[in-house]
Amino acid sequence: MGKINKNTVLALITFVLVFLILILSYLLLLLKNEGSSDNISGSNNYKKQPVDINIQGKYLPVQLSVNSDEWMPGEINQLYVYLANGEDPLYPDAFTLNIKYDPEMVKLVRINKGYLWSGVNVIEETIDEDRGMVVVSHGASFDSEVVGGVQLVILDFEAISGASGETSVSIESGSEAGKVGLDYLYPIISEPVFFSISENTAHED
Repeated sequence: MGKINKNTVLALITFVLVFLILILSYLLLLLKNEGSSDNISGSNNYKKQPVDINIQGKYLPVQLSVNSDEWMPGEINQLYVYLANGEDPLYPDAFTLNIKYDPEMVKLVRINKGYLWSGVNVIEETIDEDRGMVVVSHGASFDSEVVGGVQLVILDFEAISGASGETSVSIESGSEAGKVGLDYLYPIISEPVFFSISENTAHED
């Protein structure tokens, strides 16, 4: 009985020692990894700040404007999307606009680049005529410079023949802007612009 008890004790001691060695090895590995992580991110302190734009309360306000409050079928009218605060501190390096219009009242015929940068890259320009939606994504080209303008984009619309009454164009959710140095996007917000289409005023040649 004494020999069995001695073997049992030795086995138990061996098990405890092995267990402690494993625990210590695991703790040392955790400490090593934590130190490496600090070294990597130490120079990027901004990443330690909250990146949820809703928490920070940052957004890019833009304004919609039309060249006339009263449109006539058959004529091209322009809608301007521009920075509401001029050269905003959040002056973007790229943006995406989801713009909604009534396809039974107006037709989008052309997308014109804005005047933010000296060079513009067209990332996406998609028009859904059935839904009355256009997606415009532009960015500053390589080595581009800010030229001091405030227009993000200018859209050419044509009022549809036979249409009449009030309509609007609006910026929809999913419209966002980005800036070099930030690892998140901030939302673009705007009030819709309203205008009217006059009845039976189409020009004849």
